[in-house]
Amino acid sequence: MAIGKLVYDKECMVCHGADGQGIKKPDVENGYLYPPLWGPDSFNNGAGMHRVITSAEFIKSNMPFGLATYKNPKLTDEEAYHVAGYINSFDRPVKSHTETDYPDKKLKPVSTSYDLG
Repeated sequence: MAIGKLVYDKECMVCHGADGQGIKKPDVENGYLYPPLWGPDSFNNGAGMHRVITSAEFIKSNMPFGLATYKNPKLTDEEAYHVAGYINSFDRPVKSHTETDYPDKKLKPVSTSYDLG
């Protein structure tokens, strides 16, 4: 987690905050300029972004916002993987009824982190 926190502090904190809670849109009751990455308003544990591999791929191709693209990433594979692991180590909303997500357990993606019952 230490490497992920270092990457987060250097590359992500400016938009998502030291506490990972993002930056709300000014003068708007709901909505974010930059979304929370953990905590009660973040994506739940059933979201694709809660899969470290999926999250790392997205982060590498798109983050830091405005500085990275798929063809010109700023982070290395290793940095993206570590920061994805760091982000996903925090509490977030729990998706209900996950036992119905993959009726055939053999088809469950290996990176799905929640128990299927």
